[in-house]
Amino acid sequence: MKYLKSLLAVGVVAALAGCSPDDQDVVDSTQSAVVVNGAVIDPFIASAVVFADYNEDDVLDPFEPWAFTDKDGYYSVAKDGTDYCASTSRYCLKLPSNDPVKLVAVGGYDLTTLERINSRMSTMYTGTSGIQYITPLTSVGDLSLNEQQSIDANQNIMENAFISSDSAFGLAFNIHKVVELISGVIAEEYPDIGDDEDLPIDVSGYTYRAINKLGKEEKLSLASLLAQLTDDQVDKILNDVRVKLDAFIIKKNNGVANKSIQRVASASNASNIGERVRELTKTLSRLHSLLSTQLSQDFTPSKVRLMQILANNSIGATTEQLQDVTDLLEGYITNETFLNKLAEDSFDADYFENLAVQSNLDGSTLRMNNRNELPADLTNMQLVLTDKNEKRDAVIGFFFDGENSGNITACVKFQNLRKPNDSQNTNGTVLTGSWDKTGYIIDLTLTLASTEEALRIKTTDSSSFVFDYDKNEKNWSTNTAFSATSITVPTTDQQCKDWIASL
Repeated sequence: MKYLKSLLAVGVVAALAGCSPDDQDVVDSTQSAVVVNGAVIDPFIASAVVFADYNEDDVLDPFEPWAFTDKDGYYSVAKDGTDYCASTSRYCLKLPSNDPVKLVAVGGYDLTTLERINSRMSTMYTGTSGIQYITPLTSVGDLSLNEQQSIDANQNIMENAFISSDSAFGLAFNIHKVVELISGVIAEEYPDIGDDEDLPIDVSGYTYRAINKLGKEEKLSLASLLAQLTDDQVDKILNDVRVKLDAFIIKKNNGVANKSIQRVASASNASNIGERVRELTKTLSRLHSLLSTQLSQDFTPSKVRLMQILANNSIGATTEQLQDVTDLLEGYITNETFLNKLAEDSFDADYFENLAVQSNLDGSTLRMNNRNELPADLTNMQLVLTDKNEKRDAVIGFFFDGENSGNITACVKFQNLRKPNDSQNTNGTVLTGSWDKTGYIIDLTLTLASTEEALRIKTTDSSSFVFDYDKNEKNWSTNTAFSATSITVPTTDQQCKDWIASL
């Protein structure tokens, strides 16, 4: 796995905590001088990392400044005008100068769907003042949206996504999902993406640039290109991404190609990717048109959430399945009770997976409503999560300080069961950080070698918890759930080892 290995050479750090969005060391933010503020919107994404990509390799390098986005998706200046840079805030982005540089946003959590975002978006900072929005549209580059509009003039269209009926919003949503679909083909061809040191976590940045390059070469606007993306054009995009990715790997290996560069056949059959892209764009355009004309302002959050439900079930779906899901959702556009449910802050798109197969929106909603709420007060409480399978034996215990937010201590065990003598295995490592919660979610940061990693714990409708690690949200089991802390909170690795051994 591609994680920081300089601290104790401990595998749990590699497997559970990470170091930064691209698992690189980070720059000391005190060296920076020029404040850059903005927001990451797809719609808004919290806990994303925004960094200045000076060498344009899509990777956060040691010399590149970075910052988290806050709970509303903003960095440097909050939605309410709070100046994060007036203190040493994790949300402050300062650059050494106002020289032009690409700003890249990686990871985080979509505030509309509550889902983890693993793709990356970008915008070009030109040294001018004002809010620097990072959206799917700015990620494409300098293509025009259509014959009348430029991306620059519409880069903040996602800010008002809940109320916008502008075609630019639909186009932004469309391009993001097309990029996700095409990038998925590349990810299948390079199975080590996200795990190998010589590969980036995802290739969406390459895909956005390839689409921009193709549009400029063929003198097409983004809208025109997506309206009828041909098989030949899709092949050009795929080949451009492959070439850029291979060049990146060779550069990382000092000019020598290694086995990681070998591709495997795509399980999703790249030969029909053009047809799948065209079907996806047609379906999303149809639903966006319906939602824009039939949903009232009272249900504006529902508009985006309905789009997300469809889109999340569109990647890899057949034409018939897409039709089923679209027809199903159309029936809910005038369902006031359901729309009110979608408009609630507790909405979680994770409960609406595989709609194309189960065609059961009512069942998904019921399951979401049956989630367990978090305790009202977590003062002096602990939570133990375990993940044991044929590959690993992992345990992490959290010790909470505070009612709804505060400091947190974590004790982590990680054993690679396929390599029992791996020097990175550990029986206990102590990590510290901070946390806050809502009814169903705990957002936390854990500090490792002076680097913070944003993580999330979510309740489910069973005794398990969804825990975000390895840039992936999955179920972790627990025998005790939340219980009162019965020991002095560990402060050393040895104390963590002793506590974990006693479980």
